[in-house]
Amino acid sequence: MTVLAHLAGMASTQTASIEADIRAAMEHVIMAHNMTCAYSSIVTVCGEVLHNNQYHHSLQPGDLLLADVGAETEMGWAMLDVTRTFPVSGKFSSTQKDIYQVVLAAHDLCIAKIHPGVEYQDIHLLAASVIAEGLVDLGILQGLPEDLVEMDAHALFFPHGVGHLLGLDVHDLEDSGI
Repeated sequence: MTVLAHLAGMASTQTASIEADIRAAMEHVIMAHNMTCAYSSIVTVCGEVLHNNQYHHSLQPGDLLLADVGAETEMGWAMLDVTRTFPVSGKFSSTQKDIYQVVLAAHDLCIAKIHPGVEYQDIHLLAASVIAEGLVDLGILQGLPEDLVEMDAHALFFPHGVGHLLGLDVHDLEDSGI
């Protein structure tokens, strides 16, 4: 349902005029399947503001829209916590596409490296390294990618890391030491 909600959000940009229109389209999919949202949805053209809770901004063709929406089952299990950024117009500008390609490369490499026994931190650091290298290649950061990761410079552009645990809560068992 979470994936279907995100697809509905992307499709709704063709007729939406404000962020709330897209949020409504996404949450409609979840609710129509007798589920609820696992957390308060974030749907914003102001992606630099983490955990935005206002949905009044108008949508412009050059905007990127950040959507962080996830479904919860009737039994109370958080199904997914997915954040995606996509162009309101349906097409990235050349700069947006360049940055998207960096993020996609990190995403794809991390998925390829995940298997039993691989530590979460190793996957996170792999993503951080790919992002730092990509940002250096684009001229956004300067220096050696490994040094930038060591200094956490990449975190300016990658504040949340690759993810977190899910269960009965969106951040289930994160602080339990498990």
